[in-house]
Amino acid sequence: MKKTSRILAIVLTICMSITAMATLAACPDKGFELESFTVDMSTIKTTYKVGEQVDFSGIKVNIRFTDEKYNKQLGFADLLITYPTDITSTVGVKEVTVQYTDVTGTKRYTSFNITVEAAEPVIEKGSVALFTLPASIVDYNDKVDKAKKSKYGSNTFESEYIDDEDNVYYVGSANEFKFAPVLKVFDEQERPQVVSKYRTTTKVYMDGEKTPLISALTDEDNIINVHSFDETEYVRSYDADNKMSFGAAAIGHTFRIVVTFDREFFEVEEDSVGSVNEQVELTVKVIDAYNVYSAAELVVIDNVGVGDRGDNDNTTEAYAAFKESHGLSNVNAKGVVLHNDLTLTCNDIPSCYYERLAKPYEYKDQSGNVMMTANAFMKDESNIYARRILKDETFSLIGNFFTVDCSQLPLAPSLAAANDVKAAEYGGIQISDYGSDYSNVSLIRILGGGEASGDTALSGNAIVKNVMFIGNANRNEVTDSKGSLVSAGGLICIKSQGSNLDYNNTIQNKFFISIFPNYSGVTNANKVKVFDSYQNAVFIYGGGVLNINSSYMLRSGGPLCIIQHLNPQSNTQSDYPVVNASDSYLESYCDGNEMWFASVGATEIAGQLKLINNFFLQAQTSKVMLDKNGKMNIICVNMSDGSNAGETVKNVYTQGKFSISKNGKTATLNRLLSQPFYKELVMPKLVAGAVVINAVDDADQKSFVYFDGQFKAYSGASDAIFAPSADNLVDYAIWNTFNEANHFAINMGGFGIMLGLVEASAASAE
Repeated sequence: MKKTSRILAIVLTICMSITAMATLAACPDKGFELESFTVDMSTIKTTYKVGEQVDFSGIKVNIRFTDEKYNKQLGFADLLITYPTDITSTVGVKEVTVQYTDVTGTKRYTSFNITVEAAEPVIEKGSVALFTLPASIVDYNDKVDKAKKSKYGSNTFESEYIDDEDNVYYVGSANEFKFAPVLKVFDEQERPQVVSKYRTTTKVYMDGEKTPLISALTDEDNIINVHSFDETEYVRSYDADNKMSFGAAAIGHTFRIVVTFDREFFEVEEDSVGSVNEQVELTVKVIDAYNVYSAAELVVIDNVGVGDRGDNDNTTEAYAAFKESHGLSNVNAKGVVLHNDLTLTCNDIPSCYYERLAKPYEYKDQSGNVMMTANAFMKDESNIYARRILKDETFSLIGNFFTVDCSQLPLAPSLAAANDVKAAEYGGIQISDYGSDYSNVSLIRILGGGEASGDTALSGNAIVKNVMFIGNANRNEVTDSKGSLVSAGGLICIKSQGSNLDYNNTIQNKFFISIFPNYSGVTNANKVKVFDSYQNAVFIYGGGVLNINSSYMLRSGGPLCIIQHLNPQSNTQSDYPVVNASDSYLESYCDGNEMWFASVGATEIAGQLKLINNFFLQAQTSKVMLDKNGKMNIICVNMSDGSNAGETVKNVYTQGKFSISKNGKTATLNRLLSQPFYKELVMPKLVAGAVVINAVDDADQKSFVYFDGQFKAYSGASDAIFAPSADNLVDYAIWNTFNEANHFAINMGGFGIMLGLVEASAASAE
């Protein structure tokens, strides 16, 4: 620990003690007993190497008294932390003492342990046993090799990427690229040992050239080489530190990097020649982006800053302090590139986004059994990383086939949880529940618009490519004591607004909502996999356009997609969503009894929908609506804004469009007033209280069927009882559209619904 920090802690403690003595008369004189004084071990590092300097500056300690108004969370400045000056000089478990002087002047003590491990051996020379690519690059190559291999339905399909075509390894130019091949050398006992630090020799080939860039030693002491061509510098290699930096001239170029170990100190024995690699290679493409190696560094995505955080009403001081503490305050990245798998915890994000609890909160069922616990809660209306993109700007998040795992982040609290944690036993935290529309916590918020050079109508572009995201909203039906869904407080993966966003070759699992276009902008989901979304894989709020191509979106807690028209009666020309899906598997089988349907008041409507299956049974089509388990594949629901289905179903002016093409067949849910099929043929039926179904959008042939209040079927072509036969070829043609379709649309009041069809033989199978 730094000496200045120790002195500061002592001074602050003395000052606090003096203040406490001065106000002693106002302090409790009885019933003031210590209940607990505990260190939050997640806030400190507890494992060190021999000789490593300790750092406890991030420590948080919770103290509780019988008089709860004096309960508080203490930080480094509130405490006196003592330990031997040579605490890391030897291996073993070492004790650290923590002291706090309370308002009565009483000294309170607690302690925690750290573990000191042996430092890695220093090997300066020897015979090489192994020289190979870093583990992260091996992992990258393995994922690229497995991409595109698994078939739909196989055990490995959902964890592997669709595409391997853009498989170049991306590197950013904004900071150093760490490239440290694994070098193992035989020790005196002929055991292979990893060399932690060694000198390399680097050659760099640009854009497929067979001749390397000219290399010149520019810093002999630190062994820094400049690699250039035609007097233009492209790369610097730090051969003593196993890292490189690419200059601005390198952006857009590809480079083959060839690295060998220093042959002055390390050699390959004659009998090992041919079996031990003497060089490793990696081809990279350089872009204008920041290289990310730790979860905390993801904060460089954010560029919104103080006073402009969208819906987030949390303090921005904590955000600025977090960036400063990680040396990232002045980073202005135009993109980020991942170089290993990352797991996000509360320690990796600014503290303004969550509240830690004094003790774990327990969710219990009606019998008092604990179903799950929580140590912290996310603050609703938070955007962990907010990115504003101006016109003609492009922001890239390139994953290099690595994973961002958010499963360790807490949920936004449900109603009961938010009320309960205000009690003293949890620390008296004042935090609101997630509300009637559930979670509004986004991992990433993409924002277009803003002002630059007087232009106020701005929209940028974002690219998210070759990355897997894992969320924290496991699909379960756990409810709190008030009946609120617990995991409905999970993260939204990416919420975009006023910008164009391309998902290319991504995987998203277990988010509350995965893809969330908001208000405007064009979103393209190309070769995307989305699984197990708690509510929906896709939620569009307002006038966004979404194109889904060659993707797989499966298993949501409700409809796979919800697309909402804002204020339909006022916005007849705008604020309605459009979705075009092609060559994709879109499935979310529901029976309408899931908790989500109950929570939005849609259970009765779901029951009415299921009655339409009788139409397919009576018409004896080859396809039916319900599978053998009585479930519907609800692909999309088009509705007005609102969270209660009973209200939104009444708004017949709701507009939107959802088109799905698969195996050469296209079905369209079309509620656009600009289209004669809907405005002139369908909408009058809805106003009259009918339910309309169609498998094709065909205005000329009036290819739809509608039902009265008793679900009696009528022909859209004649308004007579629907009677397909050889004598009624018009109705027969309509019947055949359902017989051959993969999907069909339902219009019911203010609801437009796209559903999948299954083979009748499969639906009746045991």
